[in-house]
Amino acid sequence: MKDEEEKKPKTKTITEERWEDEVQNTNKAIWTRPSDEIEESEYHSFYKSLTHSEDDPACYTHFKTDGGVEFKSILFAPKKAPAGLMENYYQAKSNAISLYVRRVLISDSFDDLMPKYL
Repeated sequence: MKDEEEKKPKTKTITEERWEDEVQNTNKAIWTRPSDEIEESEYHSFYKSLTHSEDDPACYTHFKTDGGVEFKSILFAPKKAPAGLMENYYQAKSNAISLYVRRVLISDSFDDLMPKYL
Protein backbone atom coordinates (compact mmCIF):
# COMPACT_ATOMS: atom_id res chain seq x y z
CA MET A 1 0.00 0.00 0.00
CA LYS A 2 2.85 2.35 0.70
CA ASP A 3 4.20 1.68 -2.81
CA GLU A 4 0.93 2.92 -4.36
CA GLU A 5 1.09 6.15 -2.39
CA GLU A 6 4.68 6.72 -3.46
CA LYS A 7 3.85 6.12 -7.14
CA LYS A 8 1.12 8.76 -7.22
CA PRO A 9 2.52 12.09 -8.35
CA LYS A 10 2.30 14.82 -5.83
CA THR A 11 0.00 17.63 -6.98
CA LYS A 12 -0.12 21.16 -5.87
CA THR A 13 -3.18 23.40 -6.07
CA ILE A 14 -2.52 26.89 -7.35
CA THR A 15 -5.19 29.53 -7.18
CA GLU A 16 -5.00 32.13 -9.87
CA GLU A 17 -6.92 35.36 -10.30
CA ARG A 18 -8.16 36.17 -13.78
CA TRP A 19 -9.58 39.43 -14.95
CA GLU A 20 -11.93 39.56 -17.89
CA ASP A 21 -12.54 42.87 -19.58
CA GLU A 22 -16.02 43.73 -20.70
CA VAL A 23 -16.40 46.31 -23.47
CA GLN A 24 -18.91 48.94 -22.40
CA ASN A 25 -19.04 51.08 -25.52
CA THR A 26 -18.40 49.59 -28.94
CA ASN A 27 -19.26 52.78 -30.85
CA LYS A 28 -16.46 54.68 -32.53
CA ALA A 29 -16.22 58.42 -32.04
CA ILE A 30 -18.50 60.14 -34.55
CA TRP A 31 -15.77 62.40 -35.95
CA THR A 32 -13.50 59.41 -36.71
CA ARG A 33 -16.08 57.69 -38.90
CA PRO A 34 -16.59 58.53 -42.60
CA SER A 35 -19.35 61.10 -43.10
CA ASP A 36 -21.24 58.90 -45.59
CA GLU A 37 -21.74 56.23 -42.88
CA ILE A 38 -23.33 58.62 -40.37
CA GLU A 39 -27.05 59.36 -40.38
CA GLU A 40 -28.43 62.82 -39.74
CA SER A 41 -30.09 61.64 -36.53
CA GLU A 42 -26.65 60.66 -35.17
CA TYR A 43 -25.32 64.17 -35.85
CA HIS A 44 -28.34 65.68 -34.11
CA SER A 45 -28.08 63.44 -31.05
CA PHE A 46 -24.32 64.15 -30.80
CA TYR A 47 -24.98 67.91 -30.99
CA LYS A 48 -27.67 67.70 -28.31
CA SER A 49 -25.42 65.71 -25.96
CA LEU A 50 -22.52 68.08 -26.57
CA THR A 51 -24.45 71.33 -26.05
CA HIS A 52 -27.11 70.10 -23.61
CA SER A 53 -29.69 71.67 -25.91
CA GLU A 54 -33.16 70.53 -26.91
CA ASP A 55 -32.86 72.03 -30.40
CA ASP A 56 -31.28 70.46 -33.46
CA PRO A 57 -28.41 72.40 -35.06
CA ALA A 58 -29.24 74.85 -37.85
CA CYS A 59 -26.55 73.22 -39.98
CA TYR A 60 -23.38 71.18 -39.67
CA THR A 61 -20.39 70.17 -41.73
CA HIS A 62 -18.17 67.12 -41.34
CA PHE A 63 -14.81 67.25 -43.08
CA LYS A 64 -11.27 65.93 -43.11
CA THR A 65 -8.21 68.06 -43.86
CA ASP A 66 -4.90 66.73 -45.17
CA GLY A 67 -1.63 68.58 -45.53
CA GLY A 68 1.02 69.63 -43.05
CA VAL A 69 -1.49 68.88 -40.32
CA GLU A 70 -4.21 66.28 -40.74
CA PHE A 71 -7.44 66.46 -38.77
CA LYS A 72 -11.10 65.48 -38.83
CA SER A 73 -13.74 67.92 -37.71
CA ILE A 74 -17.46 68.48 -37.27
CA LEU A 75 -18.67 72.07 -37.05
CA PHE A 76 -22.18 72.83 -35.83
CA ALA A 77 -24.10 76.11 -36.12
CA PRO A 78 -26.86 76.54 -33.52
CA LYS A 79 -30.35 77.70 -34.50
CA LYS A 80 -30.31 80.49 -31.92
CA ALA A 81 -27.71 82.22 -29.79
CA PRO A 82 -27.43 81.01 -26.19
CA ALA A 83 -29.09 83.12 -23.51
CA GLY A 84 -26.82 85.78 -22.02
CA LEU A 85 -24.26 85.61 -24.80
CA MET A 86 -23.23 89.26 -24.52
CA GLU A 87 -23.42 89.49 -20.73
CA ASN A 88 -19.94 89.48 -19.19
CA TYR A 89 -18.46 89.20 -22.67
CA TYR A 90 -14.88 89.89 -21.60
CA GLN A 91 -14.98 87.89 -18.36
CA ALA A 92 -16.74 84.78 -19.69
CA LYS A 93 -14.62 81.84 -20.76
CA SER A 94 -15.11 80.57 -24.29
CA ASN A 95 -15.04 76.82 -24.77
CA ALA A 96 -16.54 76.42 -28.21
CA ILE A 97 -13.55 74.52 -29.61
CA SER A 98 -11.97 71.42 -28.09
CA LEU A 99 -8.68 69.98 -29.30
CA TYR A 100 -8.27 66.20 -29.08
CA VAL A 101 -5.12 64.34 -30.08
CA ARG A 102 -5.48 60.58 -30.39
CA ARG A 103 -8.84 60.85 -28.61
CA VAL A 104 -7.32 62.60 -25.58
CA LEU A 105 -8.50 66.11 -24.68
CA ILE A 106 -5.55 68.47 -24.99
CA SER A 107 -7.19 71.87 -24.57
CA ASP A 108 -10.54 73.60 -24.69
CA SER A 109 -9.25 77.13 -24.19
CA PHE A 110 -8.88 79.01 -27.46
CA ASP A 111 -9.92 82.55 -26.53
CA ASP A 112 -7.52 84.20 -29.00
CA LEU A 113 -8.32 81.89 -31.90
CA MET A 114 -12.03 82.57 -32.34
CA PRO A 115 -14.27 85.40 -31.13
CA LYS A 116 -16.63 84.48 -28.32
CA TYR A 117 -19.72 85.42 -30.30
CA LEU A 118 -18.94 82.67 -32.81
